[in-house]
Amino acid sequence: MHKRLRVYDVSKQIQELIAFLGVLRENEPEALARAVQDLGHLLGAKKALAFGVRIEQERVSLSFAHALGAEFDGKLALEFNYLLASGKAPLLFNPAKPEPNQRNVALAIPPLLSVLSCGVSAKKSKRGRPIHLPMNARLSDEKDRLLANQLLVAAGIQDDFILRSLICEGSSLLAWLGIFQPEPPTDRQRDIFKAVLPALQKRLKVERLIGKSAFNAAALDLVLEKVAAPAFLITGTGAIVHTNSAGRALASSDWRRLEQSLRDSLRAAGPESPFDLTRLSWAGAPDHYFAVQRAAPGEHATRLEEAVKRWRLRLQGARVLSRLVQGDPNKAIAAKLGCAESTIELYVTEILRRAGVDSRAALIAKFWSRL
Repeated sequence: MHKRLRVYDVSKQIQELIAFLGVLRENEPEALARAVQDLGHLLGAKKALAFGVRIEQERVSLSFAHALGAEFDGKLALEFNYLLASGKAPLLFNPAKPEPNQRNVALAIPPLLSVLSCGVSAKKSKRGRPIHLPMNARLSDEKDRLLANQLLVAAGIQDDFILRSLICEGSSLLAWLGIFQPEPPTDRQRDIFKAVLPALQKRLKVERLIGKSAFNAAALDLVLEKVAAPAFLITGTGAIVHTNSAGRALASSDWRRLEQSLRDSLRAAGPESPFDLTRLSWAGAPDHYFAVQRAAPGEHATRLEEAVKRWRLRLQGARVLSRLVQGDPNKAIAAKLGCAESTIELYVTEILRRAGVDSRAALIAKFWSRL
């Protein structure tokens, strides 16, 4: 009976954490600060960590860190930041563009101290095929490995197994999240960890996109235009308060059907509903929702193929369009395609001309609603 109650209690705590992640509240700290604490306790781990990276002119630095465990103090963060900036941190992934097979999955990793020289094989599940995670090439030098060793020892994790995920939006890292413990993670720990990841990824995406701007009406138009797909700020009854260009184009074709679809999503929120919803809550006002239309599987590829044919784009133009309609700025597109930002500007200008529109917002709206 005690074990059955314990399982029920853990399941309830998981649902409470997922529910917390689904609501963005005014003047609330970053969700990760609480999630790290709750997840560590749920998994029975005494040490847990979440951190993000900032990349400016190919220089990597620590953008934030939230931790459970006395070992992860401010001094340690400064040492970690130094190793990040020098390219000598034991990360096992590319911080500028995490490897696809590492994104948004839970990986079990053996103690790092024993694998700094050659990388490590990690698994998504107990019986799954191992994934090789290469160690940072700059750690091939013995002196550099010593610096990494000292960091691990100072953090008290040199002998710990790790259960971690790289929470990503596309190829961009939102956060590194993991727990450290003396024994390999159990199947139960993996299941709990994986259950929380989708809600945490969605929350981090919304936080990155809108931050506190959702509570500032003057900033709403700018915020919504950052979203490529049709996006809306709606009331609890489904009435549209603000929308972006793609949303206006969708509404112009069938307003009543759109509002009905939004109401259906409010009544039956979930992965099968037409819109992905995040509740926004602030004092003195009724709750609103940030609603983003879900694309059908394969819709991006289908629309891209049609647009390339209709607008007579060549290969590189098609690659630029693919990123542009997903909301990427020119700088990000240039980095992903390995060319100069000025070159991307020329491609964007030509794509706008061929599509017969005068702005990126209009292009995105046309791509997603009325090719």
